[in-house]
Amino acid sequence: MGTIKLKLDVAKLKNGAAKHTDMYRKASMRASRRMGEDMKKLATSNLESSVRYGTGGLASSIRYRYKEQKGGRVTVSLYSNSDHSDYRELGTGRVGAQSVRMEVKHAYGSVAYTSKDVWVFPTDMDFGVLYGMVSWQSKDGQWFARTHGQKSRPYLFPAYKQVSQKAKQYLSDEFRNVKG
Repeated sequence: MGTIKLKLDVAKLKNGAAKHTDMYRKASMRASRRMGEDMKKLATSNLESSVRYGTGGLASSIRYRYKEQKGGRVTVSLYSNSDHSDYRELGTGRVGAQSVRMEVKHAYGSVAYTSKDVWVFPTDMDFGVLYGMVSWQSKDGQWFARTHGQKSRPYLFPAYKQVSQKAKQYLSDEFRNVKG
């Protein structure tokens, strides 16, 4: 699966208040960088506060980028470069399809989850104890677990939503500092 990218178009938030002079362009870029930094911090905090067992790999994969587009628009993207970020954000299987919220579906355009009904997979421990999943051990000592998927546990989208609701304030703060 690909990475998840959420974009915020800063130019739409300016309400035509200023032409894209060089000073305002730079202010837009500074505001975009601040939004990206804050989204990353929030997403990392969202993830770390909800992980029961983890290595920190998913949290360290959270990235943002801001880029100036044609017409003076600045786009801020929040994403993870982890191959399993999608599974956590959107869920998997029947469980994921039933748990992902409509606003999250709308933000991503479509929900990427697998269509399998049941998975059985080998593990190195009893997932029943860790995650409450049906699990068993074979005669040779190999553990197996069964799942119908995992529920959606968004961490990127809530960070994006929280920061994007304050986007005008980020821009106002930076525009207020423009001298000229």
